[in-house]
Amino acid sequence: AAAMASHAGPMRGNTAPPSSNRSGCIIVAVVLAVVGLVMVGILAAVAIPAYQDYVKRAKMAQTGQSGQAPSTMAQQNVAAFDAGNMQKTDALARELLTVAMRQFYVANGNTCPDTYEFETLQVRHSRYQGNEDSGWFGVDPATPDGAQCAYAVTFFGLGPEVLGKTLRYEVKLNGQDVDIVCRNIDLPPDHLPPHCQLI
Repeated sequence: AAAMASHAGPMRGNTAPPSSNRSGCIIVAVVLAVVGLVMVGILAAVAIPAYQDYVKRAKMAQTGQSGQAPSTMAQQNVAAFDAGNMQKTDALARELLTVAMRQFYVANGNTCPDTYEFETLQVRHSRYQGNEDSGWFGVDPATPDGAQCAYAVTFFGLGPEVLGKTLRYEVKLNGQDVDIVCRNIDLPPDHLPPHCQLI
């Protein structure tokens, strides 16, 4: 017993674990919160005006369709049709459909993009909203009738001849290539954008 006692180490009391550095964690959390608030503020400063602009154009488009805004209709009647603006607006509509198909069609289980996806892109990229000076458009899903996806694209701000008139875009995704066939619904034949077919 004496031999064992001689080899035994000194008795030690219970030692407290080292203190954790909680103040450092709190400082890091505060810094991250401040940075997060700044980022949210920057995003809000960019997104809110774009969204307000989109809502304004959407309301103008709706009143233009229903004829409830005489001042808007008067502006449309004064503006002269410009084939170049029609072509640019058609190109914007095609680009919006192309981007939406590439981003959402496969991601949504081979489901055609709808109004939500288009509005998301238009708020994120305001140029897809068109322009009050050179025309804008609205996109609504249409019955495919044999096409992969189909949309009715209605035009505004391009003159009285095409106010509220519609083209049908039949859209097909091939890998990353998007094929769009445009068919006329009720635009005057001499006001069609290039590559749009009469039906």
